[in-house]
Amino acid sequence: ASPLDGLEPGALGASTTKRLKLLGSSALCSAGAEAVGRALGGVPALEALDVSGQGLEGSFLGMWSRSWEGKLPRLAELCLARCGLSGRDAGAGVALILQALPSLRVLDLSENPLGSAGVLELIGGEPHLQLETLMLKGTLSNGDSSAPALGLIAASWPKFHYLDLRDCSLSEES
Repeated sequence: ASPLDGLEPGALGASTTKRLKLLGSSALCSAGAEAVGRALGGVPALEALDVSGQGLEGSFLGMWSRSWEGKLPRLAELCLARCGLSGRDAGAGVALILQALPSLRVLDLSENPLGSAGVLELIGGEPHLQLETLMLKGTLSNGDSSAPALGLIAASWPKFHYLDLRDCSLSEES
């Protein structure tokens, strides 16, 4: 059993909490991730959430998106840096998060081994109408060929204006 299993909606902050950082660096189990998702759904004033360094799976993001849909109307910043998110499943989970959080303006996915499959899954979904900044620092390694698709973000996401690709190695074909 996870120590997070008994969390109730709002247990992670008062209903007026605006900024929240989850501390710790251990991997969340499925029940713990679900409990965190439910608890965060009870903090409607939340504007910034930092869960960097948490061990997450792409499937957890799908659970969170269902828990958060319509419940975090003000969330504008989400940091998922260094969470171990990798591949297509993680990209699909992040795409679900984007759909569930229409007010999101800043998304930090830095230092997750998403690779081109994860990034393509992320940007292949419906355009996000409010996202302005996407941080992908260190997410793409040598040989990844998602650079052409990254150009689609600027064309289809109307408010988008900043893409951080520091420490990414893109192939010459990109």
